[in-house]
Amino acid sequence: MRFRGQEGSAVVDFILTSFGLLAIFTSALTVITNLYLKTVLTNVATNSARQLARADQSSNPEAAILAARNAINAIVGNRLQTEVSAKTLRDESYSSAVVTVNAKLPGFILLPDLTAISTSAHATLELQ
Repeated sequence: MRFRGQEGSAVVDFILTSFGLLAIFTSALTVITNLYLKTVLTNVATNSARQLARADQSSNPEAAILAARNAINAIVGNRLQTEVSAKTLRDESYSSAVVTVNAKLPGFILLPDLTAISTSAHATLELQ
């Protein structure tokens, strides 16, 4: 049974519901993408720290930085704003290579502080 004032109400209900579903879908997609990018950056930092920790590479942090940048560009392209730093720390009892990757991830335009991440990896230096 149709009432006279309800013609076209299904279209309005669909439009109102679709905006909410679209917002939920894009938010979930943004969160999933950012988690993936954080995992990628952590893996790149870990591999670069291992490369820097090798006995023949520990005096050359520029090679680890270049390898990290090349890996990031190969995986996600050059659209991601990243800063990579590498250094070796030496104490009497412990020596390590440290690679830090700072990045500004896409998404969350209204909350830009949530998109800046920093990840670092440490690896024990090999004996020379």
